[in-house]
Amino acid sequence: MHRTASRWFIRKEDYLQRNPDDNLSSYRYNLTDHLGNVRATLKRASAAVVEVI
Repeated sequence: MHRTASRWFIRKEDYLQRNPDDNLSSYRYNLTDHLGNVRATLKRASAAVVEVI
């Protein structure tokens, strides 16, 4: 995410990760800054809740 003229831009990269315990897959989202550094990884905990990993 970077700030330009009072606006924030969030870049995301998503991928599918399989949990070896129950063999289910879930999407993970990386939020990166303008240099490509991962600042946060998110996953959906439920329909209305996003969990920061």
